Amino acid sequence: MTPRQRPPAFWVRNRAAFRPDSGTRIRRRVALVAGLSSLVGLAGVACGSPKPTQGVLGKAVKPIDVTLPTEVLDLAVTREDVGKALSQGSRSYVQATSVYSFRRDNLLQATLQVSRFIPATRYRSEKFRDTLAGGVGGVIPKKVHLGRHVVYLTAGNQQRISVWFRGRYLFVLATRDDFDQPRTLLRQALDITP
Repeated sequence: MTPRQRPPAFWVRNRAAFRPDSGTRIRRRVALVAGLSSLVGLAGVACGSPKPTQGVLGKAVKPIDVTLPTEVLDLAVTREDVGKALSQGSRSYVQATSVYSFRRDNLLQATLQVSRFIPATRYRSEKFRDTLAGGVGGVIPKKVHLGRHVVYLTAGNQQRISVWFRGRYLFVLATRDDFDQPRTLLRQALDITP
């Protein structure tokens, strides 16, 4: 029986076997955002942004030290090693990035990516931010105001994704669809200062 001939019940019953592990999803998300910032940066060249030769090579992107508690909402917080995923990237307008995982009983519930753009990037431009946020997730993001923050809400494959900017910093919070406290985690993440 070919994959197309398999009944829907087969796919529902066996879907966990076809999902990448959480480490793979984290590496894909980092590569996606680094790639998107590269594309946005290159697209910005036409609008008067810096030349693409001023971007940072993937292997030169450094980790950001962000002080996070070891536990948030009963989730264990750890910084993930994304050096290998970043080293495979081409020029980007991200000069530093780190990804933090939030786990409950060793099951990944959420990730937070914190990235810093190079100074020459047009990170203050609304068009730049809209374009970058529009490339994250699988649906057009909805722009909402939460306190003093503008947050882009979108969704991915069984994920809720929130994107926001603070100065030269980009934040991407992705939570599982079935995570029970996504808004509370987002509110706490909005208070993080790199």
